[in-house]
Amino acid sequence: MVRLVLACLLVASSGLCLKAEQAANMIVVEGTHFDVVGLHRQSVNFVEELSERLLVVTKRHLLAQPEFFPQRVLVALRPRDQVTFDGPYRVQVKEGGFVRVDFRWDEDLSYPTLCYALMDAYLARYAIYHYGKTGPEQVKAWVVSALGTQVYISLRPSSFIGWTEALAPQGTPAGPSLSDTASAIRGSDPSLSPYLLFLAMRNWGISRNQISRMCEAAVAGKDVQETLQLAIQPTDPNLDRLTIFDWWVGSTNDLLSARVGRFESLDASREWLTGLTDFTLYRESGAEMENLRALWKHREDPVLQETLRARRDLIRLRLDQVNPAYFNAAVGLGSLYESVLEGEKVHEFIFALTTYLSDFSDTKRLHTETLVALTEGR
Repeated sequence: MVRLVLACLLVASSGLCLKAEQAANMIVVEGTHFDVVGLHRQSVNFVEELSERLLVVTKRHLLAQPEFFPQRVLVALRPRDQVTFDGPYRVQVKEGGFVRVDFRWDEDLSYPTLCYALMDAYLARYAIYHYGKTGPEQVKAWVVSALGTQVYISLRPSSFIGWTEALAPQGTPAGPSLSDTASAIRGSDPSLSPYLLFLAMRNWGISRNQISRMCEAAVAGKDVQETLQLAIQPTDPNLDRLTIFDWWVGSTNDLLSARVGRFESLDASREWLTGLTDFTLYRESGAEMENLRALWKHREDPVLQETLRARRDLIRLRLDQVNPAYFNAAVGLGSLYESVLEGEKVHEFIFALTTYLSDFSDTKRLHTETLVALTEGR
């Protein structure tokens, strides 16, 4: 009864004008920092899992992440016919410390934009928690973009390879503005430059603690240019002082010109992954295994556990060699087996299974299209 009342309150606060049948089927997932509301359980669980990953990233880069928010961020996944705003999402800051992010939940919403918008809403709420009701207006855009992209890259690491390969021929990208606020440019496409700034600072040897202090200052609305200027100076007093511009040009050129090592062919990586999902020998031992969806049902079987541990370890050892096109699928398969071995909730398994199947299917399609294009080009 209490949960039903909460669901009704969240639906009302989300502003969704739903039919009676839709309202009855509304899915609500409560968290420590986010409440997610939507019509489809798979979508709601997906965003809830993503918000948990976001918290892992922010805990590493911010100095004072609270264990919970007294007023959690409300995330509303709106069907197209319930959207009254322009663009893929809208962040609103309400009286009393309430922050809400609404998404136009359809196939046009990109994964990077989803990560960016969740980070935008989270940092707005974080700023209220630490710096008062005017805090969200001061948050710098670069820290939102850098941390949002970090969330995305942590889940789709091979995407960075494609981004850098696309950027390299264009030369050095413009450095991120350290003064623009997120509220002033909200709705713009996320830029990769703030994430490159993160990587450049790490590669330069700036400590994680220093980077965290700059992130915290940016959330508080402070300009970190002077701090960065000091952090990039050479320790040898005989060397010339660096300007931020010269440091940025040199650092990003190094990042973008770094060559990817030698990888397996597309065919080799595809065959390897296909073999890792083959349970013929397990079935021949007398066990039942219809398909990957049955893994959760048989997760207590010691023989299956031993098999999955061995395959998980093989994936970890070979990730450096797998073709970049199949990298996400390989990571996803490892995560799937990890969810069977270590997971406690079935929705975690379903999330991992869906992610792997989607990544593998997308890459196989790309693989086939590439072969067709090469054949036709002969």
